[in-house]
Amino acid sequence: MSASKLQVYSSPEIDDSISKEEEHTYSPQVRSFDNNDEIEIIINQRDIWISLFELFIQVDCEFIPDPVLETGGGNVTLTNNAAEYLFENVSYELNNVELDSVREVGTVSTIKTFLCYGKDEVRALTLAGWNDQESQQLKTFNETDNTFSFRISLSYLSNLQFDYHRIASGHQKFRLIRSRNDANCFISTGTRKATLKINNIELKAKHVYPNDEIKLTILEGINKDRVISLPFRKWEIHELPSVRQTNNDI
Repeated sequence: MSASKLQVYSSPEIDDSISKEEEHTYSPQVRSFDNNDEIEIIINQRDIWISLFELFIQVDCEFIPDPVLETGGGNVTLTNNAAEYLFENVSYELNNVELDSVREVGTVSTIKTFLCYGKDEVRALTLAGWNDQESQQLKTFNETDNTFSFRISLSYLSNLQFDYHRIASGHQKFRLIRSRNDANCFISTGTRKATLKINNIELKAKHVYPNDEIKLTILEGINKDRVISLPFRKWEIHELPSVRQTNNDI
């Protein structure tokens, strides 16, 4: 480190391996976002390189509390990590091969946050719906019409995008399964419930354009059928179907 301070005659190092990067928006094949619906977003541009780590899902929602009942009632508010509980399963396919699939997305992402994210990283999850301060309202919440939006990084939901920080090209499919109900997305102080209506979902993908020299190198490797490894850690959740009325359960 100290020797580098003395290299006053060295030439500057300029990284021009990437010519430019652009964010593009992709919409689902079918615009139905009700409970149990399957939402597919496809990127079918084989000459485009996508940064897998920098993929985002933009979700525009509406919070609809039930009318106050004559008895009971109560206040309903969004739970922490409500955006992720909107979906039961998320999966990623490359060239018609499923590489990763995560079920119980809300539970897995919550546990992952506590185990893998530092304080500054947690603050950055605000737009993804992470809000562990019950006294604070979601920053994107519009109290006038009860609408709000989430910007969720797929690296937060998916194992592959969490670990693999490189580009990929080919026929790519992102599949989201809406939860059977929205019970995990809100909390009530009484018997009152609510509905979360998704008005729109979009995929924000960063296109990466390498310079000509690197592009030729990549294409040469593809023509020679060189193996591209996509290493990542697989997160799985295991549940007990029921817990017995004992102090210990194995």
